[in-house]
Amino acid sequence: MLNALRRLPARQREVISLRVFLDLDIETTARQLGIAPGTVRAHLSRAMTALRGELAPDTTALRTELAPATRARRGELAPATTTEIKP
Repeated sequence: MLNALRRLPARQREVISLRVFLDLDIETTARQLGIAPGTVRAHLSRAMTALRGELAPDTTALRTELAPATRARRGELAPATTTEIKP
């Protein structure tokens, strides 16, 4: 986690530090950094997206194994053939 935080741009790291670790609200964070509240929100959003991407496990293999019905609906898999059973 710390390595992922270190890789963030400085301003995003500052916003994360104030908002998440010090639990400051948006307005206070903006005043502390001398930026607009909307800019705090943008930096926070970008930082969280980057951290999620960095810390989330690779789910590609799971997606192909766990969702064949979804993949078939999307046309990624050939539809299953049915065999008619005669009495």
